[in-house]
Amino acid sequence: MSDVEPEQPRADSSADHDDDPELDQPSFPGGLSRREIGAGREFWQSHVHARGGLRFDALDGFLTALSLLPHPPLPQRWTPLALGPNLAVARDDDREQAVAWMYRFGTHVAQRVRLDPAVHQASVLPEFDFLPLDDSETDEQAEIRTAQSWSAGAAAALALDAAGVSDIMASETLRTELAPFVLLGRNGTTDDVPYTRKERLRLMRAAAWGAHRLWKHYQPIRERGGLRPQPLRSEPTPGRNDPCPCGSGRKFKLCHGAARH
Repeated sequence: MSDVEPEQPRADSSADHDDDPELDQPSFPGGLSRREIGAGREFWQSHVHARGGLRFDALDGFLTALSLLPHPPLPQRWTPLALGPNLAVARDDDREQAVAWMYRFGTHVAQRVRLDPAVHQASVLPEFDFLPLDDSETDEQAEIRTAQSWSAGAAAALALDAAGVSDIMASETLRTELAPFVLLGRNGTTDDVPYTRKERLRLMRAAAWGAHRLWKHYQPIRERGGLRPQPLRSEPTPGRNDPCPCGSGRKFKLCHGAARH
């Protein structure tokens, strides 16, 4: 990963700059604009999260992890997790709008994960919202909440592909790419030593790099239908007069091979 100083993740500021034409520009070719994301965040928080669905930051982490899994689950499996138990079974306009926005935002996130961080820089960063919930929350507390919410959302998606996660964990290189997803959910390197702001920003940037590399690694595997099951290894059958593999010290023909011989 590059040692360039991490850029500040993009916080939604549409409320303060409604007339800024840059807010209507897509974050990257084919992506949503800052204004669209800001409006989507506001709708999601007030109509979906308020009814038991994921927080918007958790939704971003959730969709990010879905986009890189070796075996992406079908929408009917993960949609209820994002909407929450109440809205998932509702039959109203909120649900229809939420599903439409979620799939649209999911396309945006999937495109973002495909972007090379070395080329697109800040465009690959998750849609972190660092704005305090109210006057009682500090900027630092808002940043911690955002990072932990994103990490929790990613964990919820990873849990949908146990075989895929097992494959990631079996490789030291792939584990390293996934590590920032987990570390963002913690307060610091230890319970007594919280992350500095710079350390947390570096983890956020590392998560974007990790997402892209994991997506790139598993893309050909997804195209061929997922991970191939490992063939079962059969042990060679001992000869009649060989020692029995059970360790008894007797010949195979007089021990576990008696029925065969």
